[in-house]
Amino acid sequence: MCDQSNDTPIMSGANAARGDQEGRLRLAGWAAVAFVLVALAVPWFLWRDATVVAGLPLWVWWHVGWMALASVVFYVFTKRAWGIGIVRADAGHGGTTEAEDPVDGEDSAEVTRRG
Repeated sequence: MCDQSNDTPIMSGANAARGDQEGRLRLAGWAAVAFVLVALAVPWFLWRDATVVAGLPLWVWWHVGWMALASVVFYVFTKRAWGIGIVRADAGHGGTTEAEDPVDGEDSAEVTRRG
């Protein structure tokens, strides 16, 4: 079943609990990925390493590789988990939906037309 106002599946009972648990696990997984990306962004283990590769210190290559990895991870995040942990208010309970409250205060249909 789908709610006609926002086309999100309606879950109840065991399905809702299972979906909630899966959502929490996904959120925890992405939080762990973000923590690792931040924790290893500064190559503290290379601080006293004077190794030079292709004319540049090894720590510079670490940053080049790390930024490439962070870009790939962010791309995957935007495709698979964008909005995770964000709760959408139900329009029937006085909340708003994306179409009623776009980011810039404009009608979403108008934004779509302008492209």
